[in-house]
Amino acid sequence: MRRVSVLVLTLGVLGALTTLSTASVAEAQEGRPTYIGFGLGPTVGLRGGGVAFKLEESVGYHVLEVGDHPGLFVGGALAQSFAGGSAVLAFGGRVGFDARVFHNSSLSLLVSPHTTVGASVSIIDVGDGGGRQTSGAFNLGFAGEVRLVMADDRATVWVRPIGFDLHISKGVGANYDILVGGSYNF
Repeated sequence: MRRVSVLVLTLGVLGALTTLSTASVAEAQEGRPTYIGFGLGPTVGLRGGGVAFKLEESVGYHVLEVGDHPGLFVGGALAQSFAGGSAVLAFGGRVGFDARVFHNSSLSLLVSPHTTVGASVSIIDVGDGGGRQTSGAFNLGFAGEVRLVMADDRATVWVRPIGFDLHISKGVGANYDILVGGSYNF
């Protein structure tokens, strides 16, 4: 009788593990709505501002699935841009939508438009002993990314071919970004 109980228990555990290991990608995404990401690349000033190197960190949470799409997400972003002796620090809230355009058992391809609203601080090296000039601005960003989700929906690699940042203060400054990056989904 004891051997039968051990056999039934073993078969039950193996059955449960098999069911868990073959969970669909959609079920895995439901279990991993949060992401933390990092990106980098050039940002180009559209009004003669030159080229700077940009780093971006982001965190977000999918709040509403729509059909087969991961759907609406909200989060935050922090970005730093560096050129010469100058730097820009931007931070804000982000909202966007992940739309699935391709899916198989191990990969998903998403298109992700999003917008970021926040503030930025510019620190500009005046040069020739003139010190540094600091200014603040309202920041508004619009971007579109292509995301490849893999590794049981735990890892994402993305490219942002379209990204515009507006810095609005006494005037308007605009940058065009081309970034690449990745994120971890949990």
